[in-house]
Amino acid sequence: MQLDRNVLSTAKVQEFLSKNFISVKLDANRPYAKAVLKQYNAPGIPCLLVYTPQGQLRSMKVGAPSNSDSFIRTVSAMVRGK
Repeated sequence: MQLDRNVLSTAKVQEFLSKNFISVKLDANRPYAKAVLKQYNAPGIPCLLVYTPQGQLRSMKVGAPSNSDSFIRTVSAMVRGK
């Protein structure tokens, strides 16, 4: 909830995501989300996953930045495979 309220809902993050990604948010309590987390051996939530255009997992990060600037830096680094 804090990630939604403090980061994902900000105009800055919304603009960054809409210009650069097809973003998907999964409800961790739903079976399909649990299947995705299991498929990639994600050890916890929140979990950020970045895929290549070909559908391959490029990067995974458990935990989430607490502000919009940190989120954008983190996701940008994940795209670069870091």
